[in-house]
Amino acid sequence: MIMPSPAIPGDPAAPIFKIFGSGMGRHLLIVPHSRIFDLPPDLAGNDDMAGLPASLLAALAESANGEVPLYQTAEPSPQSISLNVSSSCNLSCTYCYAARGSFEGAQPQPMPWEVAGTAIDALLRNADPRSPITVGFLGGEPFVNRPLIHRAVAYAAGEGSKRGLDVRFSVTTNGTLLREDDIDLLRGHRFAVTISIDGGEDVQNQQRPAPTGKHSYDLVHKATRPLLADPGLAQVAARSTVSRADLNLLRRFEAILSLGFPEIGFAPLRAAKPGGDALQNEDWPKYLNAIVEVAKSELKRAHEGDSIRLTNFAVALKQLYRGASSPYPCGAGGGYFSVAANGDWYACHRAIGSSPYRLGSNQGLDPEKRREFLVKRHVHSQPACRQCWARYLCSGGCHQEASHRTDSSCGFIRGWLEFCLAPIVNLQSGSQSFLVRRRAPKGGTFMSNQAPIKLIPRNVAALRRGQNQNEGVRLVPGNPVSTRLESGVGNCFPGLECDLRNLERRFFPFLEVDIQDAEISVVSVDIAGVRDSVSNGQMPSDMASIYQQVNSGVSSGRRWRVETMQGIFGPLGVQTLTIANLRLPSAGADRLPPDAWTAIRLLTEGTAVQLTLQQGNTRRILSGNRMRYLDDNGALAKMFLPGELTQSLCSPWTHDFRDCGCFYWASNHPDIALPLLPTPAPNIPEINSYVPWERADRTLNTLPSPATIEDPEELSYYEINSKWQTLNFVLEGRETVAPYQQGKFTAEKFASLAELEKNLQYAAGVELAVIHEYLAAAYSLKVTGLPAAIANDVIAARAELMRIAYGEMRHVRAANDVLRALAGNAPFFPALRVALRVPDVRPGSLRPVQPRPADPPTIQSFIDLESPSVSVDGLYARILATLEDLGTDEMEQTVRSVMADGESHFETFSFIQEWLGRHDPQAYLRSSTLTAPPAGNALHQKLQQEYRDLLESLFSGYTIGIPTGAPAINAARNAMLGASGLDGAAEAVADAGFLVAFDAISDPRFTPVDHP
Repeated sequence: MIMPSPAIPGDPAAPIFKIFGSGMGRHLLIVPHSRIFDLPPDLAGNDDMAGLPASLLAALAESANGEVPLYQTAEPSPQSISLNVSSSCNLSCTYCYAARGSFEGAQPQPMPWEVAGTAIDALLRNADPRSPITVGFLGGEPFVNRPLIHRAVAYAAGEGSKRGLDVRFSVTTNGTLLREDDIDLLRGHRFAVTISIDGGEDVQNQQRPAPTGKHSYDLVHKATRPLLADPGLAQVAARSTVSRADLNLLRRFEAILSLGFPEIGFAPLRAAKPGGDALQNEDWPKYLNAIVEVAKSELKRAHEGDSIRLTNFAVALKQLYRGASSPYPCGAGGGYFSVAANGDWYACHRAIGSSPYRLGSNQGLDPEKRREFLVKRHVHSQPACRQCWARYLCSGGCHQEASHRTDSSCGFIRGWLEFCLAPIVNLQSGSQSFLVRRRAPKGGTFMSNQAPIKLIPRNVAALRRGQNQNEGVRLVPGNPVSTRLESGVGNCFPGLECDLRNLERRFFPFLEVDIQDAEISVVSVDIAGVRDSVSNGQMPSDMASIYQQVNSGVSSGRRWRVETMQGIFGPLGVQTLTIANLRLPSAGADRLPPDAWTAIRLLTEGTAVQLTLQQGNTRRILSGNRMRYLDDNGALAKMFLPGELTQSLCSPWTHDFRDCGCFYWASNHPDIALPLLPTPAPNIPEINSYVPWERADRTLNTLPSPATIEDPEELSYYEINSKWQTLNFVLEGRETVAPYQQGKFTAEKFASLAELEKNLQYAAGVELAVIHEYLAAAYSLKVTGLPAAIANDVIAARAELMRIAYGEMRHVRAANDVLRALAGNAPFFPALRVALRVPDVRPGSLRPVQPRPADPPTIQSFIDLESPSVSVDGLYARILATLEDLGTDEMEQTVRSVMADGESHFETFSFIQEWLGRHDPQAYLRSSTLTAPPAGNALHQKLQQEYRDLLESLFSGYTIGIPTGAPAINAARNAMLGASGLDGAAEAVADAGFLVAFDAISDPRFTPVDHP
């Protein structure tokens, strides 16, 4: 439960934006809510944002749906606690804030179980059950009180399980006391384990000595090694405290990495005892340079696809991308509390014994004192922070360290954030644009036709602000929310979209195997592949004879098993494994894989593998390289057959998993489908209205009622299991009960490569020609003044026409990609000549290109044009048939994707016909007699220039090729959209009452082309 607290207004004169640069250009950071936008070129050099009115900047800074206003405080229920379980420590760190756990006498004794158990009960009772709950352990050194940690984890996990809560754990430890049972505890639960280690041997021993002066480096290295080698469910990270005595962070970083830590975070020492090594004003610029040096080295890794190991950097990037923005630097006193050994609850674990931070006890929180604490520590209450652009990212810094804040330390924070802002843009590219119009300032005016400012959002917060504030989520008939990808991520554990174990079934050349815990059996042999390998000289005949023998045995029902497997097993090195001997436990330096699947999974791709196959008393040895999952293009290797990766999953037709929200159910079972088609099919709209697939009424001769947002009367779970045969198969989106006859692909091949190339060039011209027709139809539809009864149908029709028209650009690209591949090393001349005529509905017939309004005959002509197996599809069928002999797999798949799009376009035009067919064309057309503008019309000339520029960009990009030509191709794509591009020019022509049409171009590169 969240209780509202007083609003704390910010400084109205505080900056609300900051301009920064990256390798991608100049960008705008809106300070409240940390929204990041690309700036358009005309504003990119303007640091004072004179081109953007204050009213617009203020609007961008407003809270979006779901965002808590930054002036507001809140008092959420505690979601995490740390238990200060120990009052002592086995090390004597030079900078310890906790006096080795005693907190200068405030915590003289370790925590008893009664206190820990009561605190856990209070947390589980009051926390939000929808979010993860964390129980942490601190000290002193927490493992001095080992029995309490073990008992507390068992208790919290058990109680959480009973209540259906997601309970997690954390511990901050020096790592020197970890025993085998401690490591098993950490591995077995979702633990965030932070090991305090400051650097290499010299730094660690100097800053973190044992009381006797004994070196701690060797102790922590030895004790943490097993955990780092096998963390189990734990996430392990190192935390290095940085003093002014040694600011060489890169050396520290590399030294800690060498111990096996996956990530490392640096914490500068801000406060220390008199004479200590806390950073001084002159040290902060040095510290900034040092941590930026480490971050730059990690940034190179990120560009190569590797993870960032500097925690400070990784966290900053994630928070900036998500739009982190808060008036508080942490959850202290809000969702987080630290429990002292006596049961008192403090806002922060660093403040045990400090009265201002004591906000309650195991008996409950003091609401007045808690509210006072939160109000005082709100960033708007910090005079030094109110005018800072980083105020909602830094949030005033650690409450405990605020008294040590200086201009220099604040300068470090700002410098670090400025460094981190650029990679947010460089590491990802924006895909959506947020158009806002310049608003007139109070008392002034702007011209009504002033062009909009295009701000491209670069992080989640910017996207959130660009959403329509008046449009909430609305229910529509269809599949449940678990079909959404974000739900799939949460509901697919351990991976129900596919069975990853099936990837290993083809780990060895030409063999398919079945894998059990301690058994690998051969189930099939790719004899055709073996023969090809022999004929190509890649396999000796004696090896092929072994494959033949194994295949004969498998074909006649005799099992061949893998007895031993030799190879490089990842971190376990070179091994010869006897498969039958693999079992749990798998631990220790000389451990073996726990089962056969893990053993195969560990084999390094491309390395030599030797199998000993056994059938009765017969043994045969096969040698080959570990197969790869992906081909050279990054696609799944061809050895995997369609549907193979989903084998062995739960049966999709005999069970209903709606009750567990299973993503596999939602993605493989339709909640709605098109109804059965009677014979003959009636020409009524209802046959294209979706119906509930699991409806209780299974009558075959009655058209079901259309699906609505209301829950229909469906079969019960018992009925689904007992009558599952009554659920109709759904193919191509429609229910069917008749045997499915797959269409046979037959098409006449072209006689030669030259003829194929001419027809590919013509196909590209056809795509450009239909774009002309589709755009003319789309812009002929009204966009304003539509009666409510027809508005949705017309808006949907126009949107789909535009989508298809722009989608045809991919087909132009596809035809050119195939042509380039066929050309090999010869010079390539892109195909961008518009076809004079396009294929008609009768095989072999052609019709002239005719841009015209979207009246019923026009929509019917589009259906004919996209009709499967005829017209344009027939042209691509001949191209595909020829490529099966003269092309490559990639060329074939490219053409197949174009043909699949054509089927989708055919279906969509059928829907458009239905939508518009309900209404009088005069009601939705701008005019039924639209004509192209007269010669010399300025709007028409502007449209022609935009079109010519688009073709020029495409020609340049296609000529150069990918990846070098990508910027030109992207420029062409961008030129199609927006008020300043082709879309804006076409809209202006349509608004003036003319038909959107494109003139023939005399340039030989773009001059019209006829059918070959």
